[in-house]
Amino acid sequence: QFSSGTSVVTACSFLIGSYYGFSFWMKTDVDFSGAENDTGVIVKVDSGTAELAIFIDENNKVCVSNNGIVVPDLTSDNAVNDLNWHHIVVKLANSNTVYLYVDGNLDDWGFHTFTIDAADDVYIGANVQAGGDEDSPYRGYLDEFAVWGLNLDATDITGLAGFEANGICNRGAINLLGADYASKLRAWYRFGDDGSILTDSSNYSNTLTAINGGAALTTGVAPATEFDIEYKFLPFANRIRETYAKRPVNIANIQQVTSSGLTKIGNFEKNYQVVQTSGRKANNLFIERLSITNSESLYVTGVIDYSLPERATNKTVITERFSAPGSGEVMARGTRDYTSEEYSPYNALPWRNLSVRQPLNSLLREP
Repeated sequence: QFSSGTSVVTACSFLIGSYYGFSFWMKTDVDFSGAENDTGVIVKVDSGTAELAIFIDENNKVCVSNNGIVVPDLTSDNAVNDLNWHHIVVKLANSNTVYLYVDGNLDDWGFHTFTIDAADDVYIGANVQAGGDEDSPYRGYLDEFAVWGLNLDATDITGLAGFEANGICNRGAINLLGADYASKLRAWYRFGDDGSILTDSSNYSNTLTAINGGAALTTGVAPATEFDIEYKFLPFANRIRETYAKRPVNIANIQQVTSSGLTKIGNFEKNYQVVQTSGRKANNLFIERLSITNSESLYVTGVIDYSLPERATNKTVITERFSAPGSGEVMARGTRDYTSEEYSPYNALPWRNLSVRQPLNSLLREP
């Protein structure tokens, strides 16, 4: 994925001749009409001028120009920012005829001179002008980017649109080297599906180089749950349940220390306690002196037979099982306060059932 930053990649010589072309898949939903300049997808820069540019214009259409991102020579029939994958092929023949295919169909063609030498760089993902200035980066997805050194005929292009579709963001799903395209292939970038995002999967080793903090594959980190700005205070805990200082529960045997001594809350002196949690595993773990294996590398099947809790006195534990928003079983982010093991909005006395009585997003939000 190419982000809003300067995501550009430069490649070395492609060993292309009079017949050559570029093919790739793209997906974006960005409206590029407000970009400072037209948005570069692929730009081939000579020492003095941009020789070839494939870009998105202010109408969100794919364009091709032989003089950088200035005036398009070819334009696609339709906008491509519909968040669907589109297969793009730009084919050049005899240095003066260029064709633009979208999803296997010929959208535009014309007689234009493209004198491309192999000595300079090709940039992917930004509008790179001569001199190295970069602006209006492409924001979206690119995959299965290929450079062709021989003429692609209509059958090749139609076949690519179908064959490569199996390889979009799918490691090892296609193999251009084993197909009829191998003799024409000069570079093939799978953007992470075959090693590094910079790896050339063809036989020519045209390894890419990321520049200026260019495109890279990263693993996303789930943001921490935050309290809504509407709530300018957080609940705090000074209550614990009996002997072990575990997480407070909604209704339990609770006592707190005050200036006048111990204050008993709820049913502390009763011979029972009520625990409200979610799921059998959590219910039993909230009762004292229980432990079971909880390894991320292991899993269990069937019904687990838990030991009965060990208690100093004979008591009845009444467990109410429910799945409230915020429990580990139903919410991947924003579970109970694992840092302090203290109050969360889901198990603190003053906040009991608040998430049921109010929409969840009025209390918690993701940044």
